[in-house]
Amino acid sequence: MLATVKYHLPASLRIRLKEPLGDLFTEKQLFDHIKKTRNQIVSVGDLVTYTLLINQINPLFCIIDDHTRRHDVKKEKIEKIHEYGKKTITVNNPAGTITEELWKTIKGLYDTQDSNVLVCVDGEGILRHYLQFFSRLQT
Repeated sequence: MLATVKYHLPASLRIRLKEPLGDLFTEKQLFDHIKKTRNQIVSVGDLVTYTLLINQINPLFCIIDDHTRRHDVKKEKIEKIHEYGKKTITVNNPAGTITEELWKTIKGLYDTQDSNVLVCVDGEGILRHYLQFFSRLQT
């Protein structure tokens, strides 16, 4: 079944979104910030999610694709990540796009504040771009 594309990420925007959006934290700064503010966070990417989970920080929801920098993530890290969550949602999403399904999934999780959910994206390895793109569309 072909996915319905809601947004196509143009090459020019992909290049711009390679730069971080917002503040950059070291792991220690991030953990201190999370503990101090007690804000709920969303983790995007396999290694970010893994790092949070092994440090007993549970995101509101996680968005992963079982890859990092276009390489497979080690099996033991994938297993740890996939232990997380009371619910797993798998979304097909072709490279360079945001499908209607992915958009509705992320928006729905933000809107409902549904927690402990693992979103597995099948088809795209640049998850950070999605979150940055999504956040810019929301403003």
